Order: sequence, then structure tokens, then C-alpha cells
Amino acid sequence: MVSRRLVRKISKGLPFPQGTQRNREDDFDFEKVLDHNRSLESLLTPVLHANALLEAELARETALLEVEESSLKELETNAKTEASLRKEAGRKVHFLLQANNLAPEDELMDNIGLRSDDNSAVAAIELTSFQVKPDHNLATILNELDGHVDSIQSNIGQVQGIAEAVTRSKAAVQATLFEHLERSEYEKVILG
Repeated sequence: MVSRRLVRKISKGLPFPQGTQRNREDDFDFEKVLDHNRSLESLLTPVLHANALLEAELARETALLEVEESSLKELETNAKTEASLRKEAGRKVHFLLQANNLAPEDELMDNIGLRSDDNSAVAAIELTSFQVKPDHNLATILNELDGHVDSIQSNIGQVQGIAEAVTRSKAAVQATLFEHLERSEYEKVILG
């Protein structure tokens, strides 16, 4: 009964599904169908392998990203903590020593009367403004003090660029070590 219905429908022109080959007969040749399936499987295998490799790489990068995000959060937390500690320490400093209360050096020099146009401390101090009579001993002490100030200024001039030179040298040494050492050795040398 089923076969009669099938024969009747086929005879009426029931369409077959679309063929996978150009020739309709090739769809019914078992060997050709197997060969075609093998060729499709050979194309599918590298794609599946590449997909598995990409998924593994994605998992590795995701894990690395999570580690870096946790490190970033820790650094941000440490930075906020350090900023609050610095702010708290700044509050504990005497109000005259706080950064916003410090006067510029020129203003301080003017306030104590050591500012002069010819860079001489003796010329800047006017004894008459202090209602002091000229004294030979005081003049001698002022001359000695002027000599000491000049000596200090010349010594400061000699060592003025040393801090910058040391900083540049340290940076150059660290850069050279970074280029020639592995990361663990570099950290061991720099951090101790």
C-alpha cells in the first residue's frame, strides 16, 4: 500500500530534492557520494582545528586580561591609598611649612633685607635703617659674613648640576641593564 502511493506520487511527478552533483546520476553513485563526503571532511578538519586553536588562544588572552585587570585594580587602590596618606601627612605638617604657605625665595630674601642689586650682602643691609651706629667690629663681622656668603654661593654653583647628572646617569645605566638583562635579573638588580 505504501509502495503504491509512492509509485503513484512519483508517476505524478513528485520532485526529488536538489542534487549535490551536476549530474543527477552522480547522486545515486555510492562511491562518488563517499568521495565527495571525504573531500568535504578534508576541508572541514583544518577549519575545526583552527577554530580550536583560536578558542585556546582566546581563553589564554582572557585569563591574561583578568590578571592584568586585577593588577590594575590593585595599583589604583594603592595609588588612592598613597594619595590619601600623603594628604593626611600634609595635614599633619605645621601650617607654615605646608606647600601653599611657602613664600617664594625672592620674597623671603626681601623680607630679611638680604636682597641687593649688586649681589653683595653688605650693600643690602642698611645699618641706618636699624638705628645702629657704625661699629668697626660689626663692619668686620659683616665683611666676614659677606665672604662666607660668597663662598657658599660659589660652592652651590659648583654642585648645582650634580643632581641632574646623577639622575641622567642612573637612567642611562637602568636603560642599558634593561636592554642586556632578562626581566627577572633586571628586577633583581634594580630592586635589590
